[in-house]
Amino acid sequence: MEKKSVFNARMLLSITLAIIILGHTYIKYSISLSVDNDVLYLITLPMSFSMFGSFAAIFPALPYSLNFTEEYNTSFFRFLLIRNGRKKYVWKTIFNVSISGAFMMAAAFSFIFLIAVIFGVPTTYDNLSEYYKSGVWYPIAAVWGGKLVLLLKIILAFLFGMVWSSVCLFLSVLTLNRYVAFIGTFILYQFLWQAMASTKWNPVYLLRADMGGYASYGEPVFMQIFLLFLLCTANYFGIMRRIKNV
Repeated sequence: MEKKSVFNARMLLSITLAIIILGHTYIKYSISLSVDNDVLYLITLPMSFSMFGSFAAIFPALPYSLNFTEEYNTSFFRFLLIRNGRKKYVWKTIFNVSISGAFMMAAAFSFIFLIAVIFGVPTTYDNLSEYYKSGVWYPIAAVWGGKLVLLLKIILAFLFGMVWSSVCLFLSVLTLNRYVAFIGTFILYQFLWQAMASTKWNPVYLLRADMGGYASYGEPVFMQIFLLFLLCTANYFGIMRRIKNV
C-alpha cells in the first residue's frame, strides 16, 4: 500500500466530517450521556438520529477512489506502469481504493463507539433496550457489555467502505470524470436505498444489520463480500481495458 497516497488530507477530511455528522447527536441528546444508559442504547443516537445514513456512500469514496481518474487524465499512470507493470498496477489501484474506504469507515465508527463505551454502562439483558430485542444482535447483545456488537458493527462498516469506494472507482473508470463518478456514487446509493428499501440488499441495512430480516450476522457480511468480489472483477477488467493500448 502506498501509505502517503492513501492516507492523505482527503482521508482526514472524510473521517472528520463523518465523526461530526455522527457525533453531533451525542451533543444534541447530551442528557443521554449524563445518565446511566447502556452502551448499545447510546450508539442508537448516531446510528438512527444523524443524517449519516443518507450520505454514507460518499465518505469512503472521498479519500482515494478518484485517484485513477487523476492519474489517467494527467498520464501519470504511464510512469506507474513502467515501474509496476499492468497487472500489478491494476491490483494495487483496486486494493488501495478499497482499503482507503474501509479504513475511513472503520476509523469514524471506532471513534463514535469509543464515546459510547466511555460514557455508557455495560449492556446486560436486564438493561437492554427494546430496539435490540429482535434481530441478529439479541443473542450477543450482552457479550463484553455490548462491545462485541460494536466490534462486529465496525467490521460491517469496514466492508461497506470497501464496497462503496470500489463503486466510485468503477464509475471513475467508466466515465473518466471525477465529478461524475463522485456524484454518481451518491445518486446510485440513494437509488438503491429507495429501490431496495424493503429488501436485505438495502445498503443501509448492510451497513448496520439492525433491520433487514437477516438470519444471522454472517448474512450481511457475506453479501457485502460478494458485492466486493463483483466490483473488484469489474474494476480489474475496466482498468485493464483503459490501459491496454499504452
